[in-house]
Amino acid sequence: MGGNRYFADESLIQAEFLCAEFEASYQRLDEIQKLKKELSNRSGRDTSYHELSRRGTEVLELLLCGNCNRAIADKLNISENTVRYHIKQIYEKFDVHNRAQLVKRVYVN
Repeated sequence: MGGNRYFADESLIQAEFLCAEFEASYQRLDEIQKLKKELSNRSGRDTSYHELSRRGTEVLELLLCGNCNRAIADKLNISENTVRYHIKQIYEKFDVHNRAQLVKRVYVN
């Protein structure tokens, strides 16, 4: 084509980056949807899920996806102190002391 360029190299690099970010976001959304489905399936068997508030359930979903407290706070537009409060409530309701025990309790039991 005689060297005609429609996009600058920098634009192509930015477009590739954005495509990769969108793909990662869609994968994360898929993981969250699968987790929500799993939680709803388990909720009939475990009363701990019924005892959580709506916000507590949101924190639990993000926690089980591996998010740190800061990321959870940012995603839910709440403070890290509020996240810590919800995590404490979740630990009490699931009778666990840390994230590893929580994951085991949710996915194994």
